[in-house]
Amino acid sequence: MVDSQLPSYCYRVNASDEVVWVDSAWLAFAKENGAPELADVSMRNQCLWQHMADEGTRSFYEQVHKRVRSTGKPLMLPVRCDSPNLKRHMQLTISPEATGTLHYESILLRVEAQPHLALIDMRCKRTAERMTMCSCCQKILIEPTGWIEIEDVATALHLFESKSAPNLFYSVCPDCAQAAVSISS
Repeated sequence: MVDSQLPSYCYRVNASDEVVWVDSAWLAFAKENGAPELADVSMRNQCLWQHMADEGTRSFYEQVHKRVRSTGKPLMLPVRCDSPNLKRHMQLTISPEATGTLHYESILLRVEAQPHLALIDMRCKRTAERMTMCSCCQKILIEPTGWIEIEDVATALHLFESKSAPNLFYSVCPDCAQAAVSISS
């Protein structure tokens, strides 16, 4: 069981996957983390998918929504929601409610300081290179090796305190995709 005193950030989507409610903690978190477009209550009644730029992540969460709605059981996933200077370990729970509504709750489990990581600083100048990052665990795909911890990639490529970084393309790694299937079965 998760400690109820830990910070949590919540929102709901209706059966059409439109955002219908966002709590004040979630709005404040979005604003503090450089996403003012998500901190505005006007995002209500907008489709959740329009806030996900990549098809891989969108497809993953569409499948999660179908599973949660069809089983009537909540799904819990470990996720990372890092900022350039903080590693944030969270637990995301997506729970079914009446008439197809889903309740998202992200609980902040642990925060660790890290040196400034240009790779996830949206203000950082981008190079022509591209890297694929998992939207859930923030591992980076390095071919042919596989999915590597973001900190290890950042250290190897000198991306801490760098003035520029590759563009990020988001997807969901096989481990996180499998965890979603395993957890909800």
